[in-house]
Amino acid sequence: MSVLAQQQIDHVAMSAEKAALLLTRADLKKGIHREYGGWIIQNNEDGSHSYTKPVKGQEALIDLSKIPVPDGFTIVGDYHSGTILPARRWLDRAGMTTIIMVGMGMMDMEEISTEEADS
Repeated sequence: MSVLAQQQIDHVAMSAEKAALLLTRADLKKGIHREYGGWIIQNNEDGSHSYTKPVKGQEALIDLSKIPVPDGFTIVGDYHSGTILPARRWLDRAGMTTIIMVGMGMMDMEEISTEEADS
């Protein structure tokens, strides 16, 4: 994978993670500890990357297997809001790019603004 392609995937992954963290943060303000997540997907026709809308999970748990993949797309990774420290590392395992972690610890969520999530 080229450096440019990896940078594009990283950008999509971070945008997805920010969207999930904003939902988690809103729930935390209500005293609800809930995780959100989804798939990082690749368009089968043009190779572009995007992500599925964050889906609501449970406390410290989300079952990604129940999230549908849109027709014409292939899963290339996943994302979820969690409380572990940030790391950005990708593995190629069985032909699938799997993200180990794009999450940020709860303390880091204070630094994420709505404007960043929309970019």
